[in-house]
Amino acid sequence: QHNNFVADLTADGMFGEKQSDHVLESDLLPGDALFFDNDVDPYMDHVVMYVGESGGYDVVNASSEALGIVKRSKDIVKFDDTFKKFRRIHQNGFEGSIESGSPVDLVVTDPDGNTLSYDDVTPSDVEFIREVPGELYYSEIQQGHDGNPDDVVYIATLKEGSYHINVIPNQDVSPVETYSLKFVSSDQTLILANDVMLADNPILGYGVRVVGNETQQFVPIGIDIKPGSDPNSINLGSNGNVPVAILGSVHFDVTQVDPISVVMEGVTAKLKGKGTVQASFEDVNGDGFIDLVVYINTEALQLSADATEASVEAKLFDGTLIMGADSVRIVP
Repeated sequence: QHNNFVADLTADGMFGEKQSDHVLESDLLPGDALFFDNDVDPYMDHVVMYVGESGGYDVVNASSEALGIVKRSKDIVKFDDTFKKFRRIHQNGFEGSIESGSPVDLVVTDPDGNTLSYDDVTPSDVEFIREVPGELYYSEIQQGHDGNPDDVVYIATLKEGSYHINVIPNQDVSPVETYSLKFVSSDQTLILANDVMLADNPILGYGVRVVGNETQQFVPIGIDIKPGSDPNSINLGSNGNVPVAILGSVHFDVTQVDPISVVMEGVTAKLKGKGTVQASFEDVNGDGFIDLVVYINTEALQLSADATEASVEAKLFDGTLIMGADSVRIVP
């Protein structure tokens, strides 16, 4: 699917530079497109195809469900107040995609915090649009092996940082049914899930970290900085240590975390005698699951004075990368 000529079939998706180029009216060729914005928002709502002189008409468009395909003249429709530009569709320039096998929907958050889900619909009288314009595009065009549509989120520009993907089971689906999930970039395909039962769907979803041209899967985890404190105030000039809890859950066993691998904003966990990490296992949030608590040197933290979040990463003993974050408030 990542190699489809047209990755996003909405008018606004095809209008962007990732999928089309500006063309002069005098240079139009059959297959070129006319784009229309039917309301006052900045998004294209409708597209008409130029087909060349065809005996009284030279453009066609899916006018409505009732009327179907309508034949028109370019010289008439181009004077419509909603007409914007002529463009030529080219091979899609999307740099990545997140693809799932039925019976699930997706919620995707990119490194800049843009989130697109299966139920995010841009209001339009003409099209069914699910997108973060210029960033993420949701598609359910291709049919899966089970007869249901495969959900795909196309990524316009692959960004450095962390992508978070949550898998949402369709309604009335048995928990023993399975799904697949992969993250596709120009150079790599990461298989995030393969025939995973819905009953085993991780609560915090899946994660992919992008650094340069490399992509790496990680397991999203729950983090509690300064357990029992709200807000999590940090004085960067303090000589003390910040307690940080990696939270356990029904899907995550914290005893599999290598404590010496824990890093919070560039700072490793505090050591005690003989070079071992000062760590404890306790249930800090009272949910019945054991959590791992380590301590981080406060003044060494690489946080800015206006930081509102701090990230933590570590590895399991088997080498699996885990990552999470919690809110912070920097105080004098």
